[in-house]
Amino acid sequence: MARIPIYEYKAKKLLDPEYLGCEVISGDELPEVEDGLYAVKVDQGVKQRGVRGLLRLGVSKDAIAGSIEELQSSGYSHFLVEKMTEHAPDEERYLSLARERVGFSLIYCAKGGVNIEESKDAVEKVLWEYGAPAPSVGDIPTAYVEHLREIMNSLHVSFLEINPLIIKDGRPLALDCAIKVDSAGSYAVRSQWSFDDVPARVKVSEAEERVRELDQNTPASLKLNVLNENGSLFFLFSSGGASIVLADDAYVRGLGEEIGNYGEYSGAPTRTETYLYAREIIGLMQKSGAKKKALVIAGGVANFTDVKETFSGIIDALEEVKDELKNDNVKVFVRRGGPREDEGLALMRKFLEDNQIFGSVHGSDTLLTEPIKLASEYLKA
Repeated sequence: MARIPIYEYKAKKLLDPEYLGCEVISGDELPEVEDGLYAVKVDQGVKQRGVRGLLRLGVSKDAIAGSIEELQSSGYSHFLVEKMTEHAPDEERYLSLARERVGFSLIYCAKGGVNIEESKDAVEKVLWEYGAPAPSVGDIPTAYVEHLREIMNSLHVSFLEINPLIIKDGRPLALDCAIKVDSAGSYAVRSQWSFDDVPARVKVSEAEERVRELDQNTPASLKLNVLNENGSLFFLFSSGGASIVLADDAYVRGLGEEIGNYGEYSGAPTRTETYLYAREIIGLMQKSGAKKKALVIAGGVANFTDVKETFSGIIDALEEVKDELKNDNVKVFVRRGGPREDEGLALMRKFLEDNQIFGSVHGSDTLLTEPIKLASEYLKA
C-alpha cells in the first residue's frame, strides 16, 4: 500500500524511545510489570476499540493475563499493555499531521478524546508549509510539534494522529497514537520500522482469498487488499512504483477514506488471469453502498505486460455487469502505456463509450495521476 498503519506499540516507540508500554503477542509469556493499574488494548489497527469492546481500562497487574485471554477469544493476537496515566477529561487534546503536496495539514482540538467528533467547532486546521517554522497550537510546546515533523520526515511517516494527547509537567504524552507510513520508504528505515510492524489482519475477505489463490497459481503477480467495503473509489492498478504514486495522489486529494481497495497486477498476466482478477475488484465495487463510484484502471509504461491482452481481460469482466455499472453511476478512468498500448486503449474507449460508463481514457503521453484527478472531480461533483 502507499500508506499503511503500524502497530500502536511501534508508533509510540518512534515518538518516544523511552516509552515503557509492553507489546504482547499470543503465545508469548507476559512481561514483568510493577504494581498499578493498566490499559490493555487490542493492537491491530482497529478503530473505535472502546466502542467495540477491545479495550480494558483500570486493569490490575494480576488481571492482565485474564484481560488478554478475553480479547484473544475474539480472534486477536497482538496487544498493548501500558500503565494508565491519571488525568482529567478536560486535559485531553487532539493533534494530527498529514503529509500533503506543499506541507503538513495540522489539525488541533483542545477538546480531544472519544468525543472529538462532537467538538467540530473547536477544531483548528493549519497548513504547515514545508520549511516553515512550527505553528503555535494551543498549549502544545512548539518543540514537540517540531519533533513530530522530524519523525515524519526522517521515518517516511505520512500520517500521525494522537488522541488523546495530554501535557504532564510540561511534557506531552500520547495516550493513544496512530501512525501510517509510506511503504515505499521501508528500504531506508529498516532499523526503525519494517513490514513486520504492520498489523496482522483478523479476517481476510473472500475476494482477497480468491486473489491469493490465483496469485499462487500463476507466474504473474496479482495482489488485493480490501480497505473500505463501502468506498467510492476502486483501483485496478498495474506496476508497483506507479501504483504507489496513484494511491498517494488519491490521499492527497482527500479521498483516503473513500478508497475501496489497493493492489495491482503485474508480470504479464494472461487475458483469463486478468479477467479473474478484475472480476473480484468489480464485484467489490458493486457491493459498495456508495451512491457514486469510480474505477481507476491505471499504471505506468509496461515493459512486457501486453496492454491489449490485459485490457481485453478487464473488458471481459466489465461486459458481464455493464448494465449494473451504468445503473450504479459508475464511471471508469484509464491511463496506461506499454506494448500494444494504442490497440488496448482503443478497445477500452469504445467499450466504455458504448456502455455509457466512460470517464476518460489516456495513454503514456498523459500525466500518470490524471485519472485520479478526473475521478476525484467526478466523485465530488
